[in-house]
Order: sequence, then C-alpha cells, then structure tokens
Amino acid sequence: MAEPDDISLNDKRLKKLERLIRESFRVRENRTPTYVDVSGNLDRVALRQHQIIFGRRGSGKSCLLVYYRHEIAPDEQVHSAYLLADTIKTLDYPDVLLRLLLAIFQGLPGRTFAQRWKARFRKKGDPVREVIAELKELLTLPSAAKLKVTTGSDSRATERAGASAKTNIAGAEVTAEQSAGQSREEVRESDEAKMRTIENRLADYKAVIQDRISESKFDFGTFIIDDFYLIDSEVQPDVIDYVHRLLRDTDLYFKVGTVRHRTRLLKTTPLHVGIQIQQDVDGFNLDQTLEDLDQTGTYLGTMLRELGKQVGIDDVCSTMSDEAEKDLVLLSG
Repeated sequence: MAEPDDISLNDKRLKKLERLIRESFRVRENRTPTYVDVSGNLDRVALRQHQIIFGRRGSGKSCLLVYYRHEIAPDEQVHSAYLLADTIKTLDYPDVLLRLLLAIFQGLPGRTFAQRWKARFRKKGDPVREVIAELKELLTLPSAAKLKVTTGSDSRATERAGASAKTNIAGAEVTAEQSAGQSREEVRESDEAKMRTIENRLADYKAVIQDRISESKFDFGTFIIDDFYLIDSEVQPDVIDYVHRLLRDTDLYFKVGTVRHRTRLLKTTPLHVGIQIQQDVDGFNLDQTLEDLDQTGTYLGTMLRELGKQVGIDDVCSTMSDEAEKDLVLLSG
C-alpha cells in the first residue's frame, strides 16, 4: 500500500485522475464511459426484464446504461438501441410518443444480405420500413380542432385545421360560461387520428418487433430511454403505458433511466394508465445518500480506488487523511 508521502500534488498521475473523474461527469452515448461496478448493477441491468433505473443527476444512470450498451451487450449477443429523452422533450403529445416509437423501429436490427435477397425474390416488402414510413407520415399530420359555439337558441359551428390543440385520451374538452342569462358552450374535439392509428396498430407493431428480433442473430434486444424525466410529467404515464404494452411479451426490453421525484409512471383517473414498479416492471435505485456517511464513504472510496488504478495509483485513498476522505464524501453530496 502506498504511503501518503509517496505521491506529490504535482504527480502527473493525479492530473490524469482528475481528468478521468471530470470526464465521467458528462456521459455521451457515442463514447464508452469509465464505469466502476460497485453494487453489481451491471448484472441486474443485463436481465431480460423491463426496468426503471432511478437516480439523482450524477448518480451514474447514464454511465451504467451507456457502458452496458457498448461493453456488455455486444459480448452477450444482445442488440441495443438508445434514445436520449432530451431530443424529444419539447414535443407535444402524441408526437413525443410517435418519435419514441420511431426510435424503437429505427433501432431494430437490420436484415442480413441473404434475408434482403430472399425478401426481394419473393417480392415482399420490409415490415419495419413500412412501419417507419407510417410513423413519419403520422408525424406530418397537423393538429386540428372543431369549435362549436352555442349562445341561447342560436348555434353556429366553425372548423379550424392546423391549429394547435392540447390532446387528451378522452379527446374532448368542454368549457361553459354563464353571462346575462345566456349560456355559451364551447366543445373542442381534437383530431385523434394519430392516436387511433397507433392504438389500432399496436398488435401489428408488436408482431413486427418480435419477428425482427427472432430472425436476427441476437438472443434479445434492449431499448434504452435515458433521462425519461425530461418528458412532460403530464404525459409520462401515457408514454410509458404504450411502450410497456407494445414491448410486453416480446424479446425487446426497455431500460429507462430517470429521476424518481420528477417521474410520474401511473395515473388512475379517468383511466388506469401507466405501470407499477415491481408488479409490471423491475426497478432499482442508484442513489447513495448522506444518511449513512460510512456506507456512502465506503462506496465512493471503492470507486475512487478503481479509478486510481486506471492511472497507475495502487490506492489513491492512502494519499488522504481520514478527515480528507470525510470532507470529500460531504462535498459529493
């Protein structure tokens, strides 16, 4: 074990360690991050289960998911696709769901040359491409609404196409005003062609996904949704409900990384929509809190030692006093 005076503050290895730690704070999907598996989370995320991974920002959700995608999944013959919710967070519902579905189908394994040749010989199209084209067409449809105004005994109706309308599952929003003994009623009926289409096609989409996974060289597939909490919390239950119904009983499993207190997975009114942890899907937490300083200190110390070994320091914690270690734990909070 190294002594505290074996390493000076100007040691190049400490500079490398500092850079390694800083780089680990910002995970990018196109680069394999440095990951230290302290709690056995890699084994758990590799299970054939739909999963919700909770953790505050900086707890290692993205690091775990991206590292699994690049380093573990390929060795275990597991196909993986990835979507960062930040890219769809500004979209209204149901477009946010359509974009997510598009990412699922675009992320499916491709056909081999032999499979493409065989399909062309039989003059059969590619079902995945057909679904992708359908979803892209749905995304181009404008939102539309019909407005019916009734005042007293007179009534008149107008239609507005292309106007932005906030859509809900019921598809109707009713508001009433009372003034000078007359009633004014507005009934807005949102155009739900998009939702009707994907609901009616759910069984077909499910079959296309399962067929593509089955004919591929992979044992199963995973679809990663990172930073799910960035999606509007009002529609989070609707989004995760459809994705769960779509992928349930298929060999494509979703892995969702999110922040617990900014995530809404279930709503019960007017309909029961969403999922429940441990009943519908597996869920686990990456958070380490300051309620138990010793446990959190041991966890962070293990990570720091492993990172130190990557730059050639046998035991980086031996360069610090006990008080310094406690200060680092508190600063990490």
